[in-house]
Amino acid sequence: MRPVSSARLHGTLGTNARLKGGGWMRIGLPGIVYLVIGAFVAQAHHYFAHADALKQVLAAALAVVLWPFIVVFGLHFHVT
Repeated sequence: MRPVSSARLHGTLGTNARLKGGGWMRIGLPGIVYLVIGAFVAQAHHYFAHADALKQVLAAALAVVLWPFIVVFGLHFHVT
């Protein structure tokens, strides 16, 4: 396993997530803002209202990540 440098470990303006290979992935401030906006869009389109089944949870996760398609094109994600 390759050691992780302290500069990569303690980055500024971001959170770190451990990867499977032992490395670190940095999610910066723009990534956090993107996900927060996605959560608000998904909530506004009622994706979290009935998220008690796995398919509905997956649809909500897709809505959070792919929210520009909901806003710009009016698409809706429903996993069947």
